[in-house]
Amino acid sequence: METFVVALFLIFILGSIASLLLRRSRWHDRAAYISSLLGTMLALILSLNALIGGAGGSFSLWEIAPGLVLQYRLDSLSSFFLLILSLVGMALSIYGLGYGKEYADKGKGTLMGAEWNLFFLSMLLVLLAADAFTFLFAWEAMSLISFLLVMTDHDREPVRKAGYLYVAMTHLGTLFLFLAFFLLYKELGDFSFLMWEKLGPTLDGGLRSILFLLLLIGFGTKGGLMPLHIWLPRAHPVAPSHVSALLSAVMLKMAAYGMVRFFFGVLGEVSPWWGALLLWIGGASAFIGILYGVVENELKRFLAYSSSENMGLIVMGIGASLLFRTNGNELFSSFALMAALFHGLNHALFKGVLFMGAGSVLCATHTQNSNRLGGLIHRMPHTAFLFLLGGVALAAFPPLNGFMSEWMLYQSLLQISFSAPSFWQGGLGILAAVLLGMAGALAAGGVVKHFGTAFLAVPRTEEAAKAEEAPLSMRLGMAFLTLFLILFGLFPGIATGLIGRVIQSIGFKTGAVFPLLLVVPETETEIFLSPLLFPFLIFLFIGGAWALLRWKLGATKVSEGETWNCGTPYTPSMGYTATSASHPLLLMFRPFFRLERRVEMRGEYAYFPKGIAHRIDAHTLFEQFLYKPLLQFVLFLSRQIRRIQNGNLQSYLLYMIVTLILLLLWAQRG
Repeated sequence: METFVVALFLIFILGSIASLLLRRSRWHDRAAYISSLLGTMLALILSLNALIGGAGGSFSLWEIAPGLVLQYRLDSLSSFFLLILSLVGMALSIYGLGYGKEYADKGKGTLMGAEWNLFFLSMLLVLLAADAFTFLFAWEAMSLISFLLVMTDHDREPVRKAGYLYVAMTHLGTLFLFLAFFLLYKELGDFSFLMWEKLGPTLDGGLRSILFLLLLIGFGTKGGLMPLHIWLPRAHPVAPSHVSALLSAVMLKMAAYGMVRFFFGVLGEVSPWWGALLLWIGGASAFIGILYGVVENELKRFLAYSSSENMGLIVMGIGASLLFRTNGNELFSSFALMAALFHGLNHALFKGVLFMGAGSVLCATHTQNSNRLGGLIHRMPHTAFLFLLGGVALAAFPPLNGFMSEWMLYQSLLQISFSAPSFWQGGLGILAAVLLGMAGALAAGGVVKHFGTAFLAVPRTEEAAKAEEAPLSMRLGMAFLTLFLILFGLFPGIATGLIGRVIQSIGFKTGAVFPLLLVVPETETEIFLSPLLFPFLIFLFIGGAWALLRWKLGATKVSEGETWNCGTPYTPSMGYTATSASHPLLLMFRPFFRLERRVEMRGEYAYFPKGIAHRIDAHTLFEQFLYKPLLQFVLFLSRQIRRIQNGNLQSYLLYMIVTLILLLLWAQRG
């Protein structure tokens, strides 16, 4: 294993160097993406070898300071997330061969290619880290490199604003992780994760609850959970599209990896409110996240909010698992965790497809605003088809993979209401299931809105009318991931079989999961209903109805004519836009938005205007009532502290003397 890992490190490092050395050659971007493709292929072999063959292990590498050696470990849990990284990474590397040309032409491909490979390396290090120091080193490297990738188009002000916000939030999360790791080191006297897993369960219950909260905030910030999600809808739209895909599909999963690693492996016995809190936060992220997303008109902002929603679903699964564990229901605890991990895998796959599709649209039309698109299905048929399949998976329609994992989540949440020992836990399970259902309906509405306005109808702008299909490599990247949407949708047992090995390694039972037909266990011997029956029944019903109508009425005769428009010529601006599609929803859920309506009358006389401009701006509650007041408080505090720096030498000498006296008093006390 050590040789494999060293080879992986070298491939990503050499790929980064090659991109810099070949900066004057047209091959610099190809070298970057080919090396990342080779690296992710090797990572796939490594993860499958560990997951199926059990070829994990641990080793030390590189002493970066006397007595400070970076420690690595590959087990089933890290192998599963390495599988996610490798599958999505392979697709995005193929996609980058075509997509990176635009940035190479702008002279930004050299650095981006170097950072691209280092980003893979940093995420690999996070998954392999075996002690706190190595983990924080890799975590910080991942955050900084992703910040640089987000800032690729730094000559644009919105990009700089989004990048600075992202780096501030990600360091806020790292601060909480640092505090948690410091407390663990202080109590246990060791940096090693192995030692923490042995001794962590012996810690005091109050301390473990504090650690739980610190880790939740730290990982929740990286995962984009509400209300810590604020960087997500800003950073994703301004980053290059394949970077957005990597951020959403893989980097967010590092947060889920950390939660599973520490909540189940280190903290030991669970308090009931841990699971309840995760269910609340996950449900709020899922529902509010997609609610904010569905009213967005930009494709990538919608997908960014959708990532917050899906991370909420994953956290709901983790919360349900902890709650079952508290109640001693080991079987459903393992099943809920399996649902969470399965949905993490599925989200990575379909979100990768969708971000690549949005990037292809952006390349072809230079806009991601659905109001300025339309009719792309005729200009970009392959992209439209692949984007539609990704959207269907996102909306959790059978028989694609998104439905399978959400079905498992439903089962887990409903089972809480059936088997919970207390009324409040049962009610929480029902509420969480309702939030999951509402989030699913809104996600389906968002997919219909964006696909309908961007790909259907007629082009609304000249850019949309002149759009051309994406290059072959970009379509191949999308198609590669789409195959897994179908595979894990029709045969979920392939994925759940692998996840079962992960859960067993954590110490759980896996339940009755068969390889080709997914069933949900109520006990070890009983089953519920197979979700595969749903698509079969739907197809059987639709096919039977079509055959019956065809037999009774014969072949359909369809004639197409011009769209009737009350006798006036039809223009593209009359079509149903993305704004009009979400307007009723905006009004229906207005308590979640701070609506600002503006009406401008054009012309000399107000009662006989030549034109009326109507505009509604929606602001999120968190920004209005949490982040803006917080920002104002920080600015006020900064202005007060700034008075200390007054340029007066005598003042500075006074500060030094006071500090010296305080230090002497502190030393004397010690």
